[in-house]
Amino acid sequence: VPSANNDVSPNIGHHGTTVGEITANVDPKRKTVVIPKEVWLPTTANSDCFHLFPNPIERFNAVNQHHKSYLTSVTIPKCFEDSGGSTPTNRDKSRNIGGRVALLDVHFQSGKTITPVLNRFLNPALKRNDEVWVVTGSGHHVMVGHQRREGGGVLFNAVKRYLEDREAEMALEFRVGKDTSGGRNKSSGGAFLVRKKVS
Repeated sequence: VPSANNDVSPNIGHHGTTVGEITANVDPKRKTVVIPKEVWLPTTANSDCFHLFPNPIERFNAVNQHHKSYLTSVTIPKCFEDSGGSTPTNRDKSRNIGGRVALLDVHFQSGKTITPVLNRFLNPALKRNDEVWVVTGSGHHVMVGHQRREGGGVLFNAVKRYLEDREAEMALEFRVGKDTSGGRNKSSGGAFLVRKKVS
């Protein structure tokens, strides 16, 4: 199991991790992007073992290590509008364009721990990749607790605030991930697509 001093590179490059099911209220001014199927993994929601890591960096490493074998088998397409967009046809074209897409799974973090985790992992991932998915989940499976204390989930909203607060400082832009599979997830939420601003 990785420690805080042995960070897991969260499968940057052509690999992805979990999203879980998604429901959240989305700022109508904020653009959305369809979450590609490659980003979805078997959920970690019922894995209580991750709570055994009191250190948020160690917990992040453990969650991302958990998905490593799956992640080496998938290629996440670029999804920003000007990199091919998110329609199936354009996604296929974007695969041929190349580029690297990373995924940071921040499940099991809280509104308090997400800032040091993103401070440590987001900028390095953005430097090494064209796009980065930050996966929060929506907390729909949690009837009480940290994810259910505000609409859309505390973690989802904490990541959104983090990204909004640092858009100018970090020269980044982001989209809210949208699930188009229907059912309870048809609105959106649970993941963000981030990249450095294109000049």
